[in-house]
Amino acid sequence: REHAARGLCNAADAALWRGSYQWGEELLAAGLDLSARIGASYTEQTAQGTRLLLDWWSGRWAGLGERCERFVSDTADMPVVAADAHLVRGMLAFAQGDWTEAVHWLTALGAPAPECTRMPLAAATAGTLTRLALV
Repeated sequence: REHAARGLCNAADAALWRGSYQWGEELLAAGLDLSARIGASYTEQTAQGTRLLLDWWSGRWAGLGERCERFVSDTADMPVVAADAHLVRGMLAFAQGDWTEAVHWLTALGAPAPECTRMPLAAATAGTLTRLALV
């Protein structure tokens, strides 16, 4: 059952990166539900990172910055998991015109780094940093 929960959460992450937000939403709900029922806390944490990304891409930004900051704090011992929140918080700061804050979140310890994160996350981080360099 842990593999099924992890598979659902990974599929949700893949769906959101390809722009299938509704499908990602459904897969994420199922993955989070199963993770909670079987006590798969690591899978549940990774799914919460996917939730932040899904909320960003879906335009649900109310309270998103605070949720990212709380998630980074809660997952301080899991930098790979916290990377989603770093990216979302950095992109949110960029969208709000706070360049210094954006650079902080995109380059701080725990931020997505190409050598230790999944490729879409690394590419989105690099793209945001490139856009910041052009401002």
